[in-house]
Amino acid sequence: KKGDERKAFMSECLKK
Repeated sequence: KKGDERKAFMSECLKK
C-alpha cells in the first residue's frame, strides 16, 4: 500500500 510505505519511511525517519 502507498500509505503503508510512507508510514514506514516516516517511522524510520523518527527512529533515526
